[in-house]
Amino acid sequence: MTPQGVIADAEGDIAALVYSSGDRPDLVLCAFAEHLASAGKRLCGLVQFRDALRDGSPAGRGFRDAILAASETQTPLIIAVPEFEFERWTHFSRGMTVRLECTLDSVLGWWRRVSSTNPSDRLPRAQACELFK
Repeated sequence: MTPQGVIADAEGDIAALVYSSGDRPDLVLCAFAEHLASAGKRLCGLVQFRDALRDGSPAGRGFRDAILAASETQTPLIIAVPEFEFERWTHFSRGMTVRLECTLDSVLGWWRRVSSTNPSDRLPRAQACELFK
């Protein structure tokens, strides 16, 4: 059991899709979702709409609870992380995630590794998506 609020992902189920200003992580994630859907896989996702900062807090914490739920339930997760925030992401994740290039091939390679394990061994009773319904 990990302390509350700490990512524990030694299996690489959580990946950071690291992008720079010329990349389009939204298109990569969309193509990946289409690939999974066409293969008959169930998936869920969240989209963060960037709004004005609330209460002067930084915009980089919107998915914190979802990320922690995925970590706790060993649900595979990809989150787009801008290159300039990667150091902060590494600190938050305690280095327990996989860094991916912003390409569909990179994401598909990660997915093959993650999905090759026996799902019944990896997934506990509650899935992260179920926790957010």
